[in-house]
Amino acid sequence: MNVHPAIRALRGDWASQRRAQAALQQAVAAWYGSGLSRDIEKDLKHYGGGAELAGCASLLGVLTDHGAALDWVRGLIERLIPTMCEEPLGDLPLRFGCSEGFATIQLFSAGRAVLSMVAYDPPQRRSRPETVLLVDRESTELLLCGQAEGVSHHCEDPGNDRVDFATCTHCWREGDQIELTAGDARHLLRFDRTILTLQLMRSAEIPKVTRKFNLSDGRLLSSASGDKQASRDQMALNVLGAMPDCGAFETMERLALDTTRDLDLRWEAVRQSLALNSVRGFAVLSTLARRPKDPLALPAARLRSQLIAEHAGLAKLDREAA
Repeated sequence: MNVHPAIRALRGDWASQRRAQAALQQAVAAWYGSGLSRDIEKDLKHYGGGAELAGCASLLGVLTDHGAALDWVRGLIERLIPTMCEEPLGDLPLRFGCSEGFATIQLFSAGRAVLSMVAYDPPQRRSRPETVLLVDRESTELLLCGQAEGVSHHCEDPGNDRVDFATCTHCWREGDQIELTAGDARHLLRFDRTILTLQLMRSAEIPKVTRKFNLSDGRLLSSASGDKQASRDQMALNVLGAMPDCGAFETMERLALDTTRDLDLRWEAVRQSLALNSVRGFAVLSTLARRPKDPLALPAARLRSQLIAEHAGLAKLDREAA
């Protein structure tokens, strides 16, 4: 591995490491300590807990007043850039991420809400999108710098397997606001220079499934759990299922039958229970199949019928479970 000399020197220089980190932390702390930042952080806590945006004056202000938003964001940038030039190997004390054509810095996070700065670089390809992703959240985005042509899509019932989209064409300019709900999505298509936005997002209290649709015919292409905790629990189930004699069957059974939990998580619990103990797991599957109001009843009945057809001995277990 080739290591840059500056990084190699920094590895053994603890004083320089602490100095670089302290300088960046002080720059961010000075901006966080301003009156407006404190007010926005307080509002975000209320909004993240379920309050209406209209009742969060400072937060709403930076998402509607273009000049005020620019001044506020510029305060952070003007503190960070000189410090980062002086300490280029310091670690930015803010959560950030980047990929091709996209970068984001998280400014505040509280409860279900996140306020971020987001930058988009001009796309290499200018083809129109063929799919749309619907996420169970609401967002308000203020265009700080740049302008772009794009489209927005809306459907009334994103929970169906085939939906009708209403599509509108837009030309968004500096100061414009883009608001989206669970049935909405937007695509930025044409812009010639980097766009910077201030983006507020709030997830649903119990997020529904994230769904990907084909734009041409509204057909559902794929879906994934929209609940981060459910995804973590699902990974934990996979680990438990791979551990022999871990005594986890009761946990899997409770999850599978709990109608308040995420559907993908419950179905994974069914799969793991079948793998862990086929007899007891089949009993759980049969119980689900006989619950007419349970959303997993139909897929459970289909899987039960398939298993009985492939393994004749399961028919007897099914009759006993009934």
